[in-house]
Amino acid sequence: MDKKGNTYDHTIDSANSNLDCPFVHLNDYAEFMKKSQSVIRSLTPQKHFAILYADITDFKTIDTFYGFAEGERMLEAFSNFLRTSENILVCNRVFSDHFVCLLFLRQNSMSKEKTTSYRKKFNWFLSKQQIYHPDCYLHIACGLCELKTDDLIHAIDHADTARKRSKLHSDTTVVWFDKQMNQQMHLEEQTAHLAQAALRKKRYCFFLQPKVNLHTGQIIGAEALARSITEDGQMMLPDQFIPFLERNGSIIEMDYLMCRKVCEYLADRIRQGLPVVAISVNLSRLHASYENTAEVLHAMVSSYHIPPYLLEFELTETLLLKGLKSMKHLIDALRGYGYKVSIDDFGSGYTGTNIWQELNFDILKLDKKFLSTDPKVKQRNDALIPNLIKIANQLQTTVLCEGVETAVQCKYLEKMGCYLVQGYYFSEPVPCKTFDKLLVQNHGMVPNWR
Repeated sequence: MDKKGNTYDHTIDSANSNLDCPFVHLNDYAEFMKKSQSVIRSLTPQKHFAILYADITDFKTIDTFYGFAEGERMLEAFSNFLRTSENILVCNRVFSDHFVCLLFLRQNSMSKEKTTSYRKKFNWFLSKQQIYHPDCYLHIACGLCELKTDDLIHAIDHADTARKRSKLHSDTTVVWFDKQMNQQMHLEEQTAHLAQAALRKKRYCFFLQPKVNLHTGQIIGAEALARSITEDGQMMLPDQFIPFLERNGSIIEMDYLMCRKVCEYLADRIRQGLPVVAISVNLSRLHASYENTAEVLHAMVSSYHIPPYLLEFELTETLLLKGLKSMKHLIDALRGYGYKVSIDDFGSGYTGTNIWQELNFDILKLDKKFLSTDPKVKQRNDALIPNLIKIANQLQTTVLCEGVETAVQCKYLEKMGCYLVQGYYFSEPVPCKTFDKLLVQNHGMVPNWR
């Protein structure tokens, strides 16, 4: 394909010359389908085929740091690399940096060794390209699917599914779409349907996990953690439904539902004159896309006459990497109404201390990685935790460590100067009625303190 996207034919390289079929590089999906079907008909039933779907991860960094011309050169280089690769018969640049290829297989199925071979070739290609953009660290995500019938559309979809799975890895990865992945895909579709149906029928509740002051053993707050209830009464944990609600945008509706339920719970306790503590509610990154999120949440809380100091909103650290400016707007707006905002899972991502430079927040929740028992990691944590707490104190920020599971970890955190914790050592997430008993029994102190 030339720079204008014109189509041209090539003779297959010597590795494929026995197929007596021209290689074609096309810039049109329909033409790719047409030519692939033609190639398949001409070689069937003696030959076997597969679809390869690949893209260059973080490709946009080339345009950002080195300009559009270097991006075009890189795409042309990747195109030529695929064109000259063994067993590729037809190649199509679908859009941007996404490529679809028809492969000839010399055996019925793709072996693990062959998949590894593609990974090595991709890494070789990237290493040769590194000199042109040394500050860009790129990977190739690739999915493969055997074409068992002439159903190209489904094979391309499955190869694309495998490609998306490969993107879960942090390096160049080639994933083969097999029977197990197909079964998993169907299971995920069923789970997504159940999650959406539960949301439509409001079959969600929340459990509460206490936050504890190590000095006093007092329960000083709790985190509301969503649970889904199936029609047969089974409980579903967040990792079974949150990803699907995130994917289709319904997570916003679910977060609002959780906030309303927490407000109802607090309002009922206040009305009865029962003890209450501040409860934190998790917010998805999608909320930052809407300028009026804080206004909507404040109107909701106000309708239940809940004072803002009883509500805290949690944002995960990894979310901050995907739109710091919009997150800052949301955080500032929530704090402007009097709500506390916490940064959850600090240490699980790579934002580092720059979040203090960019954002104003109230609570920093240290990820359980800070409790690692690995000697090398622990040595670093011994230096990091006291300094993080020192910075937090100077900026009037509270530090809480989550994932605490043992008395040894509690003593370690006390020694480091961290006195607020959350974790299974004191309590797993429990139903509201169980949490209510914890607030009443022993004057609100956790049972196993000291």
